Amino acid sequence: MSSQTLQLRFVTEFGNNATVSISTPKYPADAEEVQAAMETMIANDEFKRSGGQLAEIRDARIVSRDVEDIEFED
Repeated sequence: MSSQTLQLRFVTEFGNNATVSISTPKYPADAEEVQAAMETMIANDEFKRSGGQLAEIRDARIVSRDVEDIEFED
């Protein structure tokens, strides 16, 4: 089984890293749409975090994960 997650990575007002993860993103991702969404998130201060407000875009990436179950004999 394979799954993908879109990770939106930011730098906070205190210089900390912050990640917002989105399961099952649209693929392939449109860089302009992702950047616009991230800019909106910063401008609207939509996420309250103990590490500080989102201040700037660090990057974005799609992370793929493959999971293979191991079958046991009864």
